[in-house]
Amino acid sequence: SSFSDGLYLGSLCDATNENRLKELGISRIVSLTPPKQIDNIEYLVLDAHDLDNYPIASHFKASINFIREGLNLNQKVFSTTHTNTVAFQSYQLGSSGIGSLAAGVSRSATIVAAFLMEERKLSAEEALLFINDKRPCACPNLGFIQSLLTYESQLEQP
Repeated sequence: SSFSDGLYLGSLCDATNENRLKELGISRIVSLTPPKQIDNIEYLVLDAHDLDNYPIASHFKASINFIREGLNLNQKVFSTTHTNTVAFQSYQLGSSGIGSLAAGVSRSATIVAAFLMEERKLSAEEALLFINDKRPCACPNLGFIQSLLTYESQLEQP
């Protein structure tokens, strides 16, 4: 799913579909699980678990910086996690980069939401609604939603 100019959210299956990545012009992937790496794509690989008590916010800064850097270079960025998804169903968010997680449902959606909150000054709710509009299966776990709400309050501080 494309969410903005060059920012995509999808599954690990999407992130390993070399032909589709080339077609979309993806040059960076944020992956919260170790992916099969493809030549000419820069990766940010983070070990994150889809558990309510996992400290996903510990990955916000590195992920946001990696995405922002790619977009500033007019690159396309993809965010993904692993899953058994068969079809390529990434959604463009509107940015130049690629974020990659497994199913593109919880972890990667949370990372993309944090990016949108910081870059577009959206609330956690607005970011999640925006993502859900583009990728209806996106549904961060309750702990990740709480992490986004905490991050929102941190962003609001002067």
